[in-house]
Amino acid sequence: MDNEEQKQTESSILDKIISINHKNALHDFEPAKVIYDILEKLKTREKEVITKRFGLQGEKKKTLEQIGKEYSVSRERIRQIEKTTIEKLNLPTLKKIINPGINLIIDTIKEDGGVLTEERINKEILNTVKQTQENINALRFILEIEDKFIKIKEEKLKKSWSIIENPQRLIIPTIQSFEKILQEAKKVQEYGFILQKFKIQDFYKKNQLMLSDNFLLSCLEVGENIMKTDDGRWGLKYWPNINPRNIKDKAFYVLRKHKKPTHFRTIAQMITEANFDKKPVNSQAVHNELVKDKKFVLVGRGIYGLAEWGLKPGTVVQVIEEIFKKEGKPLSKDEIIKKVLEKRQVNSNTIVLNLQEKPQFIRVKKSTYALKKGSNKK
Repeated sequence: MDNEEQKQTESSILDKIISINHKNALHDFEPAKVIYDILEKLKTREKEVITKRFGLQGEKKKTLEQIGKEYSVSRERIRQIEKTTIEKLNLPTLKKIINPGINLIIDTIKEDGGVLTEERINKEILNTVKQTQENINALRFILEIEDKFIKIKEEKLKKSWSIIENPQRLIIPTIQSFEKILQEAKKVQEYGFILQKFKIQDFYKKNQLMLSDNFLLSCLEVGENIMKTDDGRWGLKYWPNINPRNIKDKAFYVLRKHKKPTHFRTIAQMITEANFDKKPVNSQAVHNELVKDKKFVLVGRGIYGLAEWGLKPGTVVQVIEEIFKKEGKPLSKDEIIKKVLEKRQVNSNTIVLNLQEKPQFIRVKKSTYALKKGSNKK
């Protein structure tokens, strides 16, 4: 093994050790407990104001004015107490309590390229402890008071935090490039496809030393107009199959995810359970939308599938006719039943009755049928 290979091996081992240590530290880190230990060292009024202002007991955060009214003082007085208390938290005796938590958050954001949504930070940091509102608010408090964390305030970005200033200027143009790639693709795409298209652009070539793959993935998550699908692909927020708004689009979304024909009442229930916008869903309204849209195909009594699955509208008789035309030969009763049931959810006896009673079908031998001559014209 030459020196270069040895260095790479040692670096890989060191990375694994750091990762393990990081995970172990996360396992023991509970933001609410850390903040509680700090608050206990403050004066009563300082503790109460900070707790109410940042919701550190899990309650909703209060405004300066609301807290001022509780203590019969001005909002400016509460602001002063808040400011001096946060300054006090930077004293060495108190800072040493919170520093391990700060370092954990920094390492977590670093691992993901230096920028993360607040939602993702909560998920990563609180992975091994309960994501209670108390812990979430305590974690947000640490982010707010520590100047090593940069709050991203761009309108087109989700609520996010960064720890390194230099790539911050690259976030917006990177996201804009991703949006353009998706607009041109006109459908959801795998991360690998987006990355490949992005890396052939001049913008990437000029800035690639600062654009790690982890940073690029974080940019996808940070973009307000970009959403990740349940199957891990990416699309634009305003696409109906990504973020459905009306009943028709919601039905299409849940049915595609379900992957098999389903009764309209069950589709309505699935829409409710998906909780897109908390609006009540009426099963009859769902049925009315499915009936009039060609994307949906009635395959049984009240049962709908998607046309993109290869299903076509029509009665059982029309389905049988289509099967004969496609096969171009007589078929056994069992073959016909099997093929019809691939397209329609009906009773087998219904299929047999149609074969026996409709004039366009003839029995050519025992349990074998064909399309009558003159009935196969398209």
